[in-house]
Amino acid sequence: MRQMAAFLAVVSLAAALVAPAAAVEGQQGVTLLVQGMSAGTEMKIEGILRNIPGVAQVKASSVVVAVVVVYDPARAKTEEFIDAVQQAGLIAKLADARYRCPQCKATYSKDGKCIVCNVVLEPIG
Repeated sequence: MRQMAAFLAVVSLAAALVAPAAAVEGQQGVTLLVQGMSAGTEMKIEGILRNIPGVAQVKASSVVVAVVVVYDPARAKTEEFIDAVQQAGLIAKLADARYRCPQCKATYSKDGKCIVCNVVLEPIG
């Protein structure tokens, strides 16, 4: 129950902070699964990823052990995000893309709501 409350708090905060910027034309979203992420490392990971040129928004959640990055694919590549997280001492990989947020285009492996936009995910394909 506490995890659900924490998750809902993260989703609400993310939607309030990021949703207006996530819909910018030409941006994409990607979800990284981050092994070893904790509440104490969320802000560190967000700061590291925000410093990559082309990154528009970042939201990390230790509750779902994932980071959503909204970025301009002409200026940044997903490999840069994985490398940056790994240089911080954590293990990161792209989430299996089975679902996509219709607003920020972040991909997810499981059905639910986007942690950035708080929008119901759509199946891919």
